[in-house]
Amino acid sequence: MSSDEVVFSTLSQSGIQGTKIGYPYGKEPPLPWFVYRPLKKGEFYADDSNYAKMRRYDVDLYQAEPNDTEREALEDELTKLGPYACVESWVAMENCWLTSYRLTYHPNK
Repeated sequence: MSSDEVVFSTLSQSGIQGTKIGYPYGKEPPLPWFVYRPLKKGEFYADDSNYAKMRRYDVDLYQAEPNDTEREALEDELTKLGPYACVESWVAMENCWLTSYRLTYHPNK
């Protein structure tokens, strides 16, 4: 399986519906849902050389309101994939709560 397929399959185990890149405008499922996007760069440098190439992803969780059960379900799956950082915000234009993650996929985790 490709890293994209592994990431999607693992995140889907949270029980939350999701997709790669995004849903077409007006075709979004009911909240909550997640979107993941692969990033182009994921190199890790050490000792002046390219030590490893690790795929990085942005993962966004959209919720009607903050819900720890949903968030923790997704974070449990993110933890299986590798280290991540997280920020939360309210998106007034979409009228929803957004939790954004930056994941470094580590296939040997």
